[in-house]
Amino acid sequence: MLTRFLFISRQGTLAFLIAVIMGISGVSCFSEPLSTLTVLQTARIPQKRISYLIQSYCASSGMTLSDLFLINSSYVISKGQIQIDTDRDGIPDLFDIDPELGLTPYSAFSLPDGFGDLVAFASGATKTSQSKLMKYGNCTNPHLDSDGDGLSDCAETIILKTNPNNSDTDGDGIPDELELRFGLNPLDPSDARLSAAGDGITNLQKIKMQLPLRESATSETKLYAHEYELVPVSKNNLDRLCFDLKIKNIPIVNMTDGNLIISYISEKSKEGSSSRLNRCCSVVNDRIEDGAKVSVIWEKSPEFVCPCPLGIDLKR
Repeated sequence: MLTRFLFISRQGTLAFLIAVIMGISGVSCFSEPLSTLTVLQTARIPQKRISYLIQSYCASSGMTLSDLFLINSSYVISKGQIQIDTDRDGIPDLFDIDPELGLTPYSAFSLPDGFGDLVAFASGATKTSQSKLMKYGNCTNPHLDSDGDGLSDCAETIILKTNPNNSDTDGDGIPDELELRFGLNPLDPSDARLSAAGDGITNLQKIKMQLPLRESATSETKLYAHEYELVPVSKNNLDRLCFDLKIKNIPIVNMTDGNLIISYISEKSKEGSSSRLNRCCSVVNDRIEDGAKVSVIWEKSPEFVCPCPLGIDLKR
C-alpha cells in the first residue's frame, strides 16, 4: 500500500496521533519512492504561472489583517513533482485511487461517515479500518463549519479534538485545515516555527509557499513557491485600513474543471484577544495564459466566493 508521506510531523505523525484516539493500528509513517505515475496524475513542471490580486481587502470592524495564505488546491507537491488533486481535498489522485484506501478522486466526502476524506486519510485509516471512524457516529451535517477554516464542526469535535469555533486552535498562526493538509498538528503551537526538513525554512513559511514541509527546498521546487505582497491602499468609510493582497508565481495545472484557488485571510483583534478567518475561493480556467494576472475585488466580485464551501463533489 502507498504510505501516507504527506502527514509525517517532526513530533511524530499526526496520523499516529489520530490513530491512537481512534484505536487504528498498522499506520505507516514513512514513504517509499513513488511508483509509476501517469501523465494525468502528475506534471513535472507546470507550464503556466499566474499572479493573483485581491483588491481593497478591508478587515472587519475592530480587527486588523494578521496573515494571508493562498493555495491552488488542485495539486499537491511531492518529490519535486506536482500531483493532481481532482477533488481538491488535499489528497492527490494517486492516493485516492489506491484500492486499499477506499476513496475516490471525485469527491472530498466519499466515505459514508461524513467526516471527510482528508480526516480519514490523515488518520491512516485504510478501507478495512475505516469502520473505526464509524464507532464515533456519523457526521449529520458534514458541511457545517462554524469557524470557516475548511473543517466540518463534527470532524473537529469528534475526531480531531480541535475547536470548531476557532479557526486556529493552537494559536500558531496557521489555520487548522491547512495544518491538516500539510501534516502538522493543529493542537501543537510549536510546529509552525520549526523546520520539518531542517533547511532553515519554517513550516509556516513553506505552507505560505505551498511547498512540501519535509523535503528540503531546492532550486527546482522553489520554482513553485508563492510570493506575497501586502500593499496598504487606503481607509474605507468606516476608518478600516484596506490592502491590496498580491500573490505571485502560482502554478496552474491542466484540469477540465479549472483550478480552485483558496485564500485564507486571517484577522485578529487590535488587542489580540480574538481572531477571525476569511476562507474564500475562486476558479481559474486552465486555458489562462502564462503570466496572466487574475484580479478580484473584495466583497464585490461574484466569482470570489466567501466563505468557500466545504468539499467538491465531482462524482461521475
